[in-house]
Amino acid sequence: MSITATNPTSRRAYVSSAEIAEYMGVDVSTITDTLIEQSEQAIDDFLGFTERYIERSVTGMISAISSLVVSLDTLDGTAYYADYFKNCEIEIVGGTGAGQRKRIASSTSTTVTVDGAWSTAPIVGSYYSIVQVGKYPRIQDIVIDARTNTVYKLIPEALRRACCAQYQYIVQMGSAYFTSNSSEYTSETIGDYSYSKNKTPNSLMAPKVKTILNSLRRRSGQIVV
Repeated sequence: MSITATNPTSRRAYVSSAEIAEYMGVDVSTITDTLIEQSEQAIDDFLGFTERYIERSVTGMISAISSLVVSLDTLDGTAYYADYFKNCEIEIVGGTGAGQRKRIASSTSTTVTVDGAWSTAPIVGSYYSIVQVGKYPRIQDIVIDARTNTVYKLIPEALRRACCAQYQYIVQMGSAYFTSNSSEYTSETIGDYSYSKNKTPNSLMAPKVKTILNSLRRRSGQIVV
């Protein structure tokens, strides 16, 4: 089966609901954003360190705002490539609208467009922070088209498949297994001896996911694609 990447809408933008539906052989309407996010978070926890494309937050004061379009700080002095911040998140950390986070649907050299209306619209002078939430894309997953000065962000095929497999595992095991307090421990019995141990990111991963990702590991623990 060949999975074709579509426009992802999950928080980290690793995988789309359509890809998961195709992988599992179910109707796309049964796929939930909450479980996609849970799957992506589990894989991020499992992967360990990666060299993200955007390592540090980008901060500043909003210089202009019109509906969903936020103009970045003119004092920054940096002209970004188109879609440099696509699929990152912008958080209003000070001033009007503080405490809100939005996913960035697209960006230009000086603006970002968020994917939904603000509950309290920020204003000029509100302070923002832009972060890359997920560990992917990494530096090597970025393609810059010099003809259009546009950034294209690639998500490795193995990572997308791993997200699909983890989603399927969460459905099979039940979401409570991964989120309830009781899931912090697992019990094992050997003969007459029983004990409990903390669950780790490794123990909460689908066996199929480990196979997909471990086959790509370097000895250093980083993932190779």
